[in-house]
Amino acid sequence: MSVHGSTQTPAAENDHRSAAAPARSTAKRVRPPAARLRPQAARAYEDELRGRLGLAPLGRDFLSRAQARTGWIITGVVALLAALIRFIRLGYPPRLIFDETYYVKGANSLLRLGYEADWEGGNENDPLFAAGDYSMQKTGGDYVVHPPLGKWIMASGQAIFGQQNGFGWRFATALIGAATVILLVRVALRLFNSPALAGFAGAAIALDGMGIVMSRTGLLDNILAFFILAGFWAILRDRDAARAKLAHRVATGQIRANATPADPWGPAVHTRPWILAAGVLLGMACGVKWSGFYPVAVFGVVVFIWGTLARRAVHTRLWFGAGIFREGLPAFLWLVPASLLTYLAAWIPWFANPNGFMRSWTPEQVAADMTNYSAPQFSFLPDAFNTWLAYHAKMMEFHTHLSSEHTYMSQPWEWLVQWRPVSFYWVGSDDEKMKEACGAGRECVEAITSVGNVAVWWPALLALGVVLFAAIVRRDWRAGAILAGYLATWAPWLLYSNRTIFQFYAVALLPFVCLALAFAAGYVTGSLGRPRARRLPLPVVVGSSLKIDDGVWQPVKRPESPVSGQDVMVMPVAYPYRARHHQAAGLVGEHAAGEHATGEHATGEVAVEQHPAGAHAIEQHPADQHLAGQDSINAMPWWHAELTSSGRTLLIGGSIVIAIFAAFWYPIWTGMTVPRWFWQAHMWLPSWI
Repeated sequence: MSVHGSTQTPAAENDHRSAAAPARSTAKRVRPPAARLRPQAARAYEDELRGRLGLAPLGRDFLSRAQARTGWIITGVVALLAALIRFIRLGYPPRLIFDETYYVKGANSLLRLGYEADWEGGNENDPLFAAGDYSMQKTGGDYVVHPPLGKWIMASGQAIFGQQNGFGWRFATALIGAATVILLVRVALRLFNSPALAGFAGAAIALDGMGIVMSRTGLLDNILAFFILAGFWAILRDRDAARAKLAHRVATGQIRANATPADPWGPAVHTRPWILAAGVLLGMACGVKWSGFYPVAVFGVVVFIWGTLARRAVHTRLWFGAGIFREGLPAFLWLVPASLLTYLAAWIPWFANPNGFMRSWTPEQVAADMTNYSAPQFSFLPDAFNTWLAYHAKMMEFHTHLSSEHTYMSQPWEWLVQWRPVSFYWVGSDDEKMKEACGAGRECVEAITSVGNVAVWWPALLALGVVLFAAIVRRDWRAGAILAGYLATWAPWLLYSNRTIFQFYAVALLPFVCLALAFAAGYVTGSLGRPRARRLPLPVVVGSSLKIDDGVWQPVKRPESPVSGQDVMVMPVAYPYRARHHQAAGLVGEHAAGEHATGEHATGEVAVEQHPAGAHAIEQHPADQHLAGQDSINAMPWWHAELTSSGRTLLIGGSIVIAIFAAFWYPIWTGMTVPRWFWQAHMWLPSWI
């Protein structure tokens, strides 16, 4: 083989390679020097990091002013629609229906007595309660199996609008139902950056039967759904805030010649106020129902995954360890204690009132030297706290052993197709009131059933497949976030398939069903923007080659050819920027094929050259300079979501179909008097009766 006019035998060439191998191995272990970028270059690099982390550049928003204004208009219109549907005739029926006999009465006793009192006669005395006769109320505490926060919230409606009318009983749940619709639109705007898709998601939840029925009924599940969605919104806000801090601290910190942060774990993010807010909101969900603990766990894992992937995206060398110790552990310390303390705070009225259920249990058991439940194990704790733990053990026993048959019990996999809705209210044609309302010879009924809008739920089952594909195959973080909602609110119920559970528990899943429907509509029609920007090498971003000068990366010009005798080391940057990207940008030409093609020009990767004077340069070709920004003035930003004609057709057509189905079902979501044949026309499946 001839090199510069000399010849070598194969043996000599092998000896040369063997001698060079240790040197190359040693060179690989040499850590490149680190320095800071100049302020202007740091700003450009920060914008690039923000793009690859899924954030808009500094000083810009995902939505233009016109889009933001449209988003608020859509939010207001959908909120008005939701409020009208939920508040008109809210007081009807003027009696307790279904499990309101437990929760409305519990809220009433909290309001009047400060604790949940027991009631004689069960639901047989509901007419007396509706008339304001509380003589059947006992002085002892009632054994309730859900935390008190949801009932305190319901009590606020009775305090404002009275305790003897349906409007007061249900006002809080209706208000929270409308607030859930508003919040969902704002969440969808952040996920999709599209007012049209956000409006579609908002219309779907505003016009869904399960959401409407649960908003118009004094039960806990609608309140639970709101706090879970609010916690989800908070972790989305934390994702943006934490990644913005990470991008800024990486861009303004010490950077090595291979474009990695000098700290192998990357910079710390420190304060996480939105994670704290998520902890409080999810703790409030736990204070309504214990099923709120599942979102704490699932969303906590999601925050850890997002943080770890962010560390990887900015090329921290030990990104997984950084994900654990600088993302996961700090997030845990912000999220979990806040959730637990908020949950504990929900029980403060129980601690403060000596008449609550089991409130004096520990002193009584200690005095009698016997117990029906496990004795307190924490002698250093106050009696009240040990009693509280014993109460929780009793609640846990109830929840894990509830297996009595019920006409309307269902399995979680049936909820996705609305297989077995619950009849909340029924007045048959043999009732005297119905006979008077319909006249002789006609049969009328009044019914309230919790069946969801099938124009939402049935297409959403197909949409879930799109979400799974986008999350797993395409690694779209938006689809993954929606999938996390399913895992937090629906998947845990698969563990309790032997328990007595009901389909209306899926109202906590409903917001994520609507998000899945909107995501799929945008995804299949090409109406979604990209989840993140394409990655660009550092020298491409700053528009020049770089070398260290006085502890700062300074721009240098690439020499036309290597200097004779110069020690040149060519190594790829930490991530490849392959030739196909250059081809897409029109950058592969004569320079890429020229006689001096090395590094980037020969392989499509950015080269790092080490000069003899100790100046370490991150090189790029001058033709790359126009890529310093992710988008030019005239180009659309990477996140731009353009509603295609097929997307417009699908959203308009889908909204019309959802509205038609809602109008068709509204009478039996709200207990209107209808002919019996009209009610039968809605019983599409035998399991709906």
